[in-house]
Parts: sequence; C-alpha cells; structure tokens
Amino acid sequence: METPSAAEPGRSVIFRLGWERYGLPLAAVLEVLDSPAGALRPLPGAPDWVAGVLSHQGHVRAVVRTAALVAGEDRWSQAATGQIILAELGGERLGLLVDQVEGVEVIRTAGPAREDGRRHAWHHGVLVILLDLGELARAIDTRARSGGQKL
Repeated sequence: METPSAAEPGRSVIFRLGWERYGLPLAAVLEVLDSPAGALRPLPGAPDWVAGVLSHQGHVRAVVRTAALVAGEDRWSQAATGQIILAELGGERLGLLVDQVEGVEVIRTAGPAREDGRRHAWHHGVLVILLDLGELARAIDTRARSGGQKL
C-alpha cells in the first residue's frame, strides 16, 4: 500500500497498537508495507524493542516495535505481525511495526498538549494519540543509548 506523496498540514496516518489509535504526520511517512513476518530478519544482540531488519528496494532498514516505544507495551515485544510504516525520523529512515494501518485522515487538535505532553484528538468518535516526530526520534535515541523510558 503506497502512501500519497502530497502531504497537507493536519494529515496523519492513523494506525492501531492494541486497542489504541495513533496518528503519525503523513509528511514523515514514505510507504506502508503489509505482512512483515516473512520479510523481517532478526538482528542478533538487538534489544527487545527492535523487531529486526528489513531489506526494501535495495536498502536495509531497522524496524522498531512501536508499541514498546510509545505505549511501553512489552507484551508485543515478540510479535512480528501487522504492518510496517516506513518513515523518516530525525533524518533516519526506519520501519515502525504497528498492528494495523487504518488510513490517512485530516486530524485537527484543539488546545495545548495534555499533562503527559501528548496531543490527543477526537476523530469520528475515537480518541487518537498524535505522535510528535521529535519525541519519537528522542525515544529511539534514548532507548538505543541506555534502554530508556517510554514516551
């Protein structure tokens, strides 16, 4: 499934991690890949939050378990099913393993970020947690350096 290249402000790729829905700015998304289970290769010695590596169009990309980064969910640490969102974060291209991509939507936020620093929006009666690309990149960097905390 290819993602539209023309990204307008407020457009987000909506995806599920468990029962929660998240939004990632469309401008950061390069492509969405289905059925990663057979394509992912384990990376010996990698931490649990790294799902493995993926060879895609002649490039090897690291794939991270998004749930472990944004939701602190280690129960998904062994799962290698779902979809991979190929994204550009902090100048790096990598894969984000998610349960399911639901589509591209225009999401508008009302008001400042909540106490936990996250932005939430109601979209069609569903709460969507909007991910900040900088925070996601920092979470990956922190985990890579020291095992870090969830976002």
